[in-house]
Amino acid sequence: MNEDEIRYVRVMNLIDESMKRMAAIHDTPEDFGTGVLLYRTEIHTIQAIGHNEGINLTDLAALMKVTKGAMSQMVTKLHKKGLILKQGTQGNAKEINLYLTELGQIGFKNHEECHMEMFNGVKKYYGDKLPESLKEFEKVFSEFIAILDVLGD
Repeated sequence: MNEDEIRYVRVMNLIDESMKRMAAIHDTPEDFGTGVLLYRTEIHTIQAIGHNEGINLTDLAALMKVTKGAMSQMVTKLHKKGLILKQGTQGNAKEINLYLTELGQIGFKNHEECHMEMFNGVKKYYGDKLPESLKEFEKVFSEFIAILDVLGD
């Protein structure tokens, strides 16, 4: 193996280790103050609705990059857990707009606070170099996703 190939293997190992650590964080459900255990996809759906009150199912599915059927199942699950409210659109019986219940608002707020704590940890770690470090991360990960898209075609 040449030097570039060795470095590539090290980078892939770092990405793999990062994914394992992220999975360990996200695979354990949390209640976010709601008393209801929520998995990563559930709390991120709540987050998306919280940032886009009144969003319809089709737009939410597009935002979350999942099928409308998968999002419909998620919405039904979160509705049964008492976290979201489904409300029909006036003049269009098929379109449903989504809102957070009071319990959903609690989960949303607490999840946002978790993200701020993580951001503050990153900010503390990088200090004055935070802006340039975030730009570099954004560039590298965007390019990596583009590479994966090309490899997946």
